[in-house]
Amino acid sequence: MNKRLGKTLKEFRLKKGLTQQEVADLLSISRPTYIKWENDIGSPSFLHVYLLIQAYNISFEDFIRDLIDI
Repeated sequence: MNKRLGKTLKEFRLKKGLTQQEVADLLSISRPTYIKWENDIGSPSFLHVYLLIQAYNISFEDFIRDLIDI
């Protein structure tokens, strides 16, 4: 079963104890833009996904695995 991308983004953010503003600052984007991603109104670019997995210290495989529930 596939998870929504927004739910996955929120889960990883909360696991790291970060606020939406902190993640937005880390990515050099606005908080409203990040909120849209968590609400599945738009999605991050591959570059932003790459920056997120680096910041969260997870592998791309772990990110995808969580997203698609393998």
